[in-house]
Amino acid sequence: MDIDTQNNGGELDAENTNNNLDENQDNDLEKKNKQLFERAKKAEAEAKELKVKLAETSKKGGDTPKNESFKKETVKNNLALKDVHEEDWDEIIEFSERKNIPIYEAVKSPYMKSFLKTRDEERKSAQAANTGGGRRGATTPTHDQVLKDFADGKVSEDDKDIAKLVEARFEARKAEAKRA
Repeated sequence: MDIDTQNNGGELDAENTNNNLDENQDNDLEKKNKQLFERAKKAEAEAKELKVKLAETSKKGGDTPKNESFKKETVKNNLALKDVHEEDWDEIIEFSERKNIPIYEAVKSPYMKSFLKTRDEERKSAQAANTGGGRRGATTPTHDQVLKDFADGKVSEDDKDIAKLVEARFEARKAEAKRA
């Protein structure tokens, strides 16, 4: 009997320990849940405030004088870059950022004018150098050339070359018949 009591007591202690652990975990989960719920409420409140501010700003007329000047400057920059080769855009933008001036003024600067002129000349000379380097197409040999190659022993066993030889001999005999 004494053994049964000890076993039951051990089982009860294990159950009590498990219950205590479950209660501690439940408490921790409840705390975390409350914290997350509070954060979600704050985020929703901030979102509502931002929506209200956005609505007020758009009702007042979204284009402020600062936005209009930005738009004008953007248009001027685009117009200034339209005559510049695309490869040079990065150089101009970098120059304007270094000098802290708008792009349309950077394009007008003497340094950039000189730079752009030099780059344009380089492109033109490179293009001129590349124009005559194309490979020419294959030429078809004349009948006289085919006959001469055959006489020199340059004979191909390709059907097309044999057909050219036959045609060349036929044309040569035809020409002889006309002379006679």
